[in-house]
This record gives sequence, C-alpha cells and structure tokens, in this order.
Amino acid sequence: MKKLPIGRDNFKDIIEGDFYYADKTKIIEELLKRGAYVTLFPRPRRFGKSLMISTLDEFFNAEKKEKNKKLFKGLYIDRSSYSKEQGKYPVIKLNFKSLKSDNWEHVYEVLKEEWRMLFENKRYVLEILTESEKSLYEKILKKEATQGEYELSIKMLSQAMERYYNEKVILLIDEYDVPIQTGYTRGFYNDVIGFIKNLFGNTLKTNDSIKFAVMTGILRVSKESIFSDLNNVAVYTAVDSMYNEYFGFTEEDTKKLLEHFKLSLTEEVKAMYDGYIFGTQEIYNPWSILNYAERGDLYPYWVNTSADELLRQLFEGAKEQTSEMLENLMLGKDINIQYNEKVTFLDLEAAKSDDAVNVISNFLLFSGYLTKANKEPVDFDGYMKVKIPNNEVRVVYRDIISSWTARSAKFAQYKLYELKQKILSQDTNKMEEILNQALQSMSFMDEYENFYHGYMLGLFVNFLSGEYIVKSNREAGEGRFDIMMEKYDRSIGIVVEFKLAKEDEDLSKKAQEGKEQIKEKEYYKELELDGVKNILTYGIAFIGKKCKVA
Repeated sequence: MKKLPIGRDNFKDIIEGDFYYADKTKIIEELLKRGAYVTLFPRPRRFGKSLMISTLDEFFNAEKKEKNKKLFKGLYIDRSSYSKEQGKYPVIKLNFKSLKSDNWEHVYEVLKEEWRMLFENKRYVLEILTESEKSLYEKILKKEATQGEYELSIKMLSQAMERYYNEKVILLIDEYDVPIQTGYTRGFYNDVIGFIKNLFGNTLKTNDSIKFAVMTGILRVSKESIFSDLNNVAVYTAVDSMYNEYFGFTEEDTKKLLEHFKLSLTEEVKAMYDGYIFGTQEIYNPWSILNYAERGDLYPYWVNTSADELLRQLFEGAKEQTSEMLENLMLGKDINIQYNEKVTFLDLEAAKSDDAVNVISNFLLFSGYLTKANKEPVDFDGYMKVKIPNNEVRVVYRDIISSWTARSAKFAQYKLYELKQKILSQDTNKMEEILNQALQSMSFMDEYENFYHGYMLGLFVNFLSGEYIVKSNREAGEGRFDIMMEKYDRSIGIVVEFKLAKEDEDLSKKAQEGKEQIKEKEYYKELELDGVKNILTYGIAFIGKKCKVA
C-alpha cells in the first residue's frame, strides 16, 4: 500500500517516495495543444495548484532531462505523442507563496532572498552574459539591486537562458496573488500591486524568450492592471468547462484512492467533501479526501488550513447586507448571483455598499466557499446559481454566525450545545431558561414574529447544520411550518411553530397554540413521508425579551 502525500506538493518527491498519485499529467498535453502564451488557473487553496506547477517543472525542465525520464513512466503523458517534449525547455519557476508578512518591507526582503536562490541555481548562464547583464546578475546574488532592477531581472534571466539552451523558456508562477491578498489585509496593497504589475509587464509583454507561462492563484485580479498590458492571457476559472479535472479529485479519482486505502465512498463522505462543480465536472476536495483516507474520521480538514481572515473581515464589514444570504445558504438554498470573474481585492471595498452580496459571493466562489449549484453554463446576462459545496465548508458559515450570536447576544458556543441537548431531551423548562438568557442581551425595539423567527432560525442553523437538514417557511400538511429540522439519518425530526403574545399572561397559552397548530395542520407529515419515526414538536411564544416553550 502506498503512502499518502499529505502536505506534499513536489511531484518528484511524491513519485520517488512511492506516495499515492492521482495521474493529472494529461494537462501537459492540453497546454501544449492549446498553445496559449499565458495561462492563468484561479482555484481555491489546497486543490493541487502547486503540485501541477511542480509537475510541469519536472517534465519540461532541460536541467533535469535524463534523471526525470523515469518519473513519468506509466503515467498518461508517457503514452502521449507529446512525451517527446520532456526535458526539452529551460524553466524558470517563481513561488509567491512565501511572500506574505505584516509589511511591504519584509515581503520585499523575502522576495530578494527568493530571487537570490533562483539566480544562484542558474549560475551556469554567467558564461554567456554581457558585462551589463553580469553586473545585474551579481547585484541580484548580493541582494543589492534596486526595485526597478528586480522588476527587470526575470526578463534578463529568461533571455540568458534562451541563449544558453537555444530554446525558449517556460515560466511557471505559483500563487501569484498571495502577496496581493496580504497587502490588501495588512495595508500595503499599492506597494505590492506596483511591483507585480511592472514585473509581469517587463517579463511577459515584450519578451520573445518566453515560450509560454502558466500561473496559479485564487483570483484573476485583472482590474488592478496587473495584466492590463497583456492581451494574450487565457484565464480558466472553476466556472469554465476546460481543465477542471486537473484540480481536485474527480469521483473516479476519489473512489480509486479510497479503495486503495480500504475505504468506501459513502453518502456521508460525499456530503462532507463532495459538492464542488468545476465547469461540468463534479469535484471532491483533495486535501480533505487525503486526510480522511489517513485518519478515517469525517472532520473539516480543509477549513482548518487557514485562518479565513479575509473572509471574516468581509462578513463583519457587511453584516446587514449578507445576513439574509448566509441564512439562505445555511438552509441549503441556492442563491442567484451575477458572475464576475474579474472581481478584485479593490472591489471588495464594495462589501460595505449595496452590492455587497454580489461582490462577496463572487469572492467566495473563487475561494472555494461557494460553488456552482448545477452543471449549467452561466446564462447570457452572466447570472448563475451558487450554493455551499458540502458540510465541511458549512462549518465556516456556522462559525461566522456563532461569532455574530456570541457578540450580539453574549451567547457562548457551549450554551448552543446545551440548548441542542435540551431540545432533544424535550426539557422545555431548560430550553426556556437558555433562550431567555439570549433574549435578555438582545437590543431591539420592534416585536415582530419575523424578528423572532430570523433570530431563532440563526440559532438552530448554527448548531444543527451539518447534522440536520434545516427548513424554514415551507408548505407541509395544510399550511406552512415555521422551522423543520430532520437529521440526515432520519432518526429524529423537529418542528417548531412561533407565536407572539400581547400580554405576559398569554405566553403559556400562545406557546400551546403553536404546538397544537403543528398537530392540527399536520406539519409533521413531510417527516413521516421521509420515514422519520421520532418527531418532536414545540410551540414557542414571545413577548419582548421573554419566551415560553410548550
């Protein structure tokens, strides 16, 4: 049995170390067939972008021609007519993943060291350089070059390598937008944008030494003018129909991997890690599938690989506009958005405006927190339906709602867990006590059923989503229930009806009316049709900051 390549994105290490590898080498053939000058692949983090860049490097790199032939033996590209391209081209690989810090000065210092190591590894070109080229080369090695010289340095290196090998250069750039996102969140956005714009302009616009370039990131970031001087960038996002089987695991990939490690692709595994639709391709989260194969536990592995700092900033900055969107998403509903592949970090400032939902939802789509809801193409006007991909990602939204609840209602997460236990044990007195604690710390003036409905729905969605299907305001029996919850294994169903009381003395009566309404109008019928045997029903009445549960 092979080892699992968790945390490994170096193709050579995976093959030589006898780690499990899902063959994605057909992308080499596809890139050569299409012949785009610059190809950009925006994809969520941990979906195989860096491994793809590493695979291209190990395949094309002339420096590694002889020793790398064996790496591709038995893989798709080895059987392709394009296998003759192996080891044919000089390659420059830039990795921007490490270019993140609290300030531009430190990012720039890290960049200098990255460039120094790159130029150190290409020292062999010194013998064919002109005196002026040698001067710049030495400055890079000593980390004494000016910013303008750094912006020109990759162009100079590519020209030198073309002369040395008598072949044009392949340029690979991994996670190009990492320093851009860091700059946006840490306040040095303009510095990093200026540098990257000039670097790409010098390297890719008027440089006949480049055969083609492949770049990865999360966002396209085109309106920042990074690519404004280039009219030959082919962008393939997760919404497009091409290249999607090469990022993440297809269902076939997932089945093969799990079978190799003596596991099955169950409905529970699908609900947790499936759900992405890239173009027309159903995709599983590869990071999570690898970790699940290693541990055998259904756990949200992917959401714990990042602090989700930017995501939380966006939602906190636009809480009023996005709260309804979050509620609908957590209820499992699709939401309609106008797709914008050119959404940028500057556009995210609009998260404080009326366009917040559309801007944020596009960012969430590119980042992997939303996905296409179906395999249909974007319509003529650019509209498409999106949804939360799976239960693993749902945890992020649940935690955001938790933070809002905790902040606005001083309601700790352990209290939500306790409330869940009391609902299941039908301890109405304790349910009342916990809900009244929450209501006491809320600040509101209007007493509308919709307010209580929305607040209670937020609580239930928070601690039950991922384990229960939560529905709201749906037709059932002879009317419309307020909230219905059904456990995924159909072992338990819960129906809740809300009522408003005009006087404190009416609370108990109104709560009982809500409970009886569920029975009279047979709201529970939908649960019975699903085969649920254990059905709990509650009526909850409110007045001001008080409630009664029946």
